[in-house]
Amino acid sequence: MNTNTVRIYEILKDNWGEKKATIILDYLESETTLKVEKEVKNKMSLLATKEDIYKLELTISDKYANIIKWLFVFWIGTIGTMVTIIKVL
Repeated sequence: MNTNTVRIYEILKDNWGEKKATIILDYLESETTLKVEKEVKNKMSLLATKEDIYKLELTISDKYANIIKWLFVFWIGTIGTMVTIIKVL
C-alpha cells in the first residue's frame, strides 16, 4: 500500500470499520488495475511493431525506386528530344 491508500484506508476504517474498509479498497484497487490494463491494451494496438516498420520501409523503398525509374525515362526522353532538335537545326 502506498501512503494515499493508507490514508484512505484509515478514513474508511474510522467511518465504516476495518472489514468494510478492506473490501472497498480491494474493490477500488481491482477496478483501477482493470482500467489500467484496458488502457494499456488500447495503447498497444496503436504502437508499431518491428514488422510494421519493416513493411513501411519496404513500401517506401519501392516507391523511391519507382520514382528513380521514371526520372531516368524522363531524362532519356529529354535527351532524345534535344538530340533530335540539334540534328534538325
